[in-house]
Amino acid sequence: MLGTITNVLVRASSFIFNLLLATLTIPYLGEDRFGALMVIVSLINVLIILDAGIGNALTNRVSNCSANLSKNELSAIISKGLILLFCLSLIILVFLLLSFIFFSWSSILNIPESFQFEFEKSLLMFFILYSIYIFSYGIQKIFAGLQKYYLINSLLFVTNLISIVCLIAYTKYEVGMAGLVLISFGFQVLGGLFGIFYLFKERLVSLGYGFKSIFEEFNNLRAAAGTFLTIQIAAMAQWSLDSVIISSVIGVREVTILALSQRLFLLIPQISVTLSSSLWGAYADAYFRNDFVYIRQTLFRSIMLVTIFAFLSFPLIMYYSDELFQIWLGYN
Repeated sequence: MLGTITNVLVRASSFIFNLLLATLTIPYLGEDRFGALMVIVSLINVLIILDAGIGNALTNRVSNCSANLSKNELSAIISKGLILLFCLSLIILVFLLLSFIFFSWSSILNIPESFQFEFEKSLLMFFILYSIYIFSYGIQKIFAGLQKYYLINSLLFVTNLISIVCLIAYTKYEVGMAGLVLISFGFQVLGGLFGIFYLFKERLVSLGYGFKSIFEEFNNLRAAAGTFLTIQIAAMAQWSLDSVIISSVIGVREVTILALSQRLFLLIPQISVTLSSSLWGAYADAYFRNDFVYIRQTLFRSIMLVTIFAFLSFPLIMYYSDELFQIWLGYN
């Protein structure tokens, strides 16, 4: 229950931030620069495949070990998983920096010459933050496996509130795209990183493991990671490539139209995901306890509730979309 409440708070604060981001920045960024900013933001979900599914596999691994192994054995699993994620973050950082050096992202994404330098600077900041995010995201997944996701959600809620305050404060000075990337993504990265202090406090992290033992842990994660990677690639193709493709083919101005429409209708999926995602750790725990009755009943109920909610909500948003845009942005 606590996990669901904190998840609702995190999702709600993120949704409010995204609404305010458009309301406060479009008037001075303009449609082209705001569209370019949305292209960068969309890369969060595009590049998630670079973690190779390890983050999600770690949730299942930790959930299984916490139910069946001693605290010392669990600590070893978590520690080796974190070391593996840290090494992966460094590899991703090098890869992204090399892509930044050898590819002209402004040309690929059809960015107007008038603000190409600003875009490149913002993209570089995003790449650095994203490599750190891979490690931060892994910490969040460990908390999910420990059935303590409410703790990390509490941290993320606080960092989301800080992001909202900074957005309101700095947009008065018309902060540029790089500053908005930092406000949008930087505090989110910090929220996950702060969780490592709790792991040290509970003695769930220790150092001194050799390369061989870390490689063995990678082999333990590899099978589940491959499955999650496939799901992540499918989700990326369905939800995250639109902005990149539209920017490359048509132009960043059209990305603004897409982004605003998506944000209006994302209210429904946000609520659905909020109610469902908090159950992930519970599903994994029930699976390893062979409690399949709980899994079937809970899954059926959640699917039915989400389906009914979606069918009732989407027509209402569609019907009142002009009025909602008018309230949100001042024009339809």
